[in-house]
Amino acid sequence: MTILDQMKLFLEPKSIAAVGVSRQTGPDAYNLLENLLCYGYEGRIYPVNPNAAEILGVRTYSSVAVIPEIADVALVSLPRHLVLQVVRDCIQKGIKAIVVITQGFADADDDEGKRMQREMVDMAKQAGTRILGPNTFGVANARLKMSTSYIRIPMEVNGIGTISQTGGTFVGLTT
Repeated sequence: MTILDQMKLFLEPKSIAAVGVSRQTGPDAYNLLENLLCYGYEGRIYPVNPNAAEILGVRTYSSVAVIPEIADVALVSLPRHLVLQVVRDCIQKGIKAIVVITQGFADADDDEGKRMQREMVDMAKQAGTRILGPNTFGVANARLKMSTSYIRIPMEVNGIGTISQTGGTFVGLTT
């Protein structure tokens, strides 16, 4: 798989595994699934939450392993101590693009976070998997009505694209 093919998995996913989807909904819930549904994303969405059979009318899965296909991208929004195992599960499933939304890795002020991020990077390199994050809003594609962010942003198709290293781009879109 070329780098361009891998980048397309992030930017033009036909299927998304959303790991750590909350059962809480509403304006302050920061629910990835709710955002994707509100945008009108037309790809396949596989919410993963072992404590719910469905969320917002969408069947949920107990783990990445039981999703019926290899999703193009996995969104990981879980407490830090659960992330490495989920990344490992995604790699074992064959998912080649992972967005780790969770913070508290190299961005944290502790050695454990830095160690965990190094382990995550090593796993990804060994498997030929790309990881965006941790501590990221991820990507948005207005044409596909898709954003990997846990915050809701206004999007309209207008022929303009932006690539940025900072979440400030997302925040700037909401003002």
